[in-house]
Amino acid sequence: MDPLSQAVLGGVAAQSAGRGSQAKLAALAGIIGGLAPDLDVFIRSSTDPMLGLLYHRHFTHALAFIPVGGALCGVFAWLVLRRRYPFALCVLFATLGYATHGLLDACTSYGTLLLWPFNTVRYAWDSVSIIDPFFTLPVLAGVVLSYRRGRTTPARAALAFGLAYLAFGAWQNTRVRVAVAADSGIATVRAMPMLGQPMGFRVVYRDDTFIYMRGAVAKPWAAVEMTPAQRLPRLDVDSLNLPDGPMKRDLAIFNWFADGYLSAMPGNPNLLGDMRYSFSANGITPLWGLRIDPTQPNRHAERAGRGEMPPFAPAP
Repeated sequence: MDPLSQAVLGGVAAQSAGRGSQAKLAALAGIIGGLAPDLDVFIRSSTDPMLGLLYHRHFTHALAFIPVGGALCGVFAWLVLRRRYPFALCVLFATLGYATHGLLDACTSYGTLLLWPFNTVRYAWDSVSIIDPFFTLPVLAGVVLSYRRGRTTPARAALAFGLAYLAFGAWQNTRVRVAVAADSGIATVRAMPMLGQPMGFRVVYRDDTFIYMRGAVAKPWAAVEMTPAQRLPRLDVDSLNLPDGPMKRDLAIFNWFADGYLSAMPGNPNLLGDMRYSFSANGITPLWGLRIDPTQPNRHAERAGRGEMPPFAPAP
C-alpha cells in the first residue's frame, strides 16, 4: 500500500503490544519497521528494465525475512533514539511493525512474494486498494492518539478497525467474484478494488482466447451490479517464438508480474499491455505495458507508461 498506510499500521501494531508508557517508543519503532520493506524500490538498474519489477515486493516482503528485517530496523531505531530505550524493546516493536508490511501489501492487487524463498508466487488477495483513505485515516488517528495520550486503547481500537476493514474487503471481493463467475461461466475471476472505493471493483478474467474486463459495484445491502464485459485478445507469449536472450527473459518476467493478463495493443502488436489495471473499472486502456522488438532478441524490452498506451476500441 501507500507509505502512510504502511507506517501507521506498523505503528499501531507495535503500540498494541506494549504498555501505555511505551506508546511513543512503539510508534516510532513500529513506523520504521512498517516502512522499511519498501526500501527495495532502490533495487533498480539503468540497463535492466525488469530489475525493479523483479525485486519490488520480493525478499524484503517475505514472511521468512521478518526476523532479519525487524532486527535491522530495531538496531536502527535504537541508534536513532540515541540508546535511550532498551535494545530488546526497540527490536520487538520494529519487528512487529515490519511484520505488518508484507501482509498488508498482499491484501492489495499488486502481488507480494510472501513465501519466498519457498516459491515465487505473487500473492494478491484483492481486498483493499493501493490507496484507501477509509482504511488509512482511522488507523492514523489511532496511532496519533496513543502517541499523544500515552495509552494503548486507541491503537488497539485502530488495529481492530483495520483488521475488520480488511475482512470486509475480502468479503466484498468474494461476493463480486462469485457473482461474475456465475454470470460469465468462468470460474477464475479477479475483482480488484478501485482506488478509494471499497464498493467499486475492476474485474478481470480470461479464457484461452480473450481477456475480459468489466466493472462491478458491491453495495453490502444489495446484489452485485456489473457492467457488460469488454474483451481483448489474450497474448500467448510462447506463440512469439522469441529466441533465448534478454528480450525473451524480459517478456517472461513481465508476464509473471502481470499474472498472465497481457494483450497486444491493436495496431501495435509489439506494445503489450498489463490489462489488470486501468483508470476506469471496465477500461481497456492499461496503465502500463512493455514494448518489445522480436527482430532484436538480444536487446532488452522497454517499459511503457500510461501516456504511451493509446486508447483503443475493444475486440468485437
